[in-house]
Amino acid sequence: MEWMITADQPGKTYLLQGNEAIARGALEAGVRFTAAYPGSPGSEILTMLGHVAKQMGIYAEWSTNEVCSFQACLGASFAKTRALCVMKQNGLLITGDALFAASLSGCRGGFVLVVTDDPSAHSSTNEFDSRHQIKAASIPLLEPSNFQEAKDMVKYAFELSEELQQIVAVRGVTRICHGRGNVVLGELPAHK
Repeated sequence: MEWMITADQPGKTYLLQGNEAIARGALEAGVRFTAAYPGSPGSEILTMLGHVAKQMGIYAEWSTNEVCSFQACLGASFAKTRALCVMKQNGLLITGDALFAASLSGCRGGFVLVVTDDPSAHSSTNEFDSRHQIKAASIPLLEPSNFQEAKDMVKYAFELSEELQQIVAVRGVTRICHGRGNVVLGELPAHK
């Protein structure tokens, strides 16, 4: 089965769900390690990456909890591997200790933390604005306002993470994660 997120057609426009755009941005950035704990509105990100993991030469895991996924990605980053960690807003609270410690230690390979918030609690049990905890941890935060930015900002977040040697967060919200819009694809890097 051909997945749109792996289409090797730079410059072509596809109608993608926001979560697919985030996954595509990670692939264009050359992500090699992904871990997440399932939770709406961001579950489809790792689901998509899991479907294409073997084809794209990446490792993808559903972790026992958000702390495990965060620490696994941090370890991959220490080994100079680009890592993507995905969790919903409640998971960021659980990850607090590890997040604050990691913000002090920094990282070596690009480490992008995608946190998906659910304003108005459309698909989760409560509302929580992750921006406050990310600010308290002193890590950069990117907030896409449309589907193209969702892809482009994830790709840029890896570059910024490596430049700063710091975790970079990307905040997705329900309207972006579960909506659909036009996304112009970029190039996929060659993988081993």
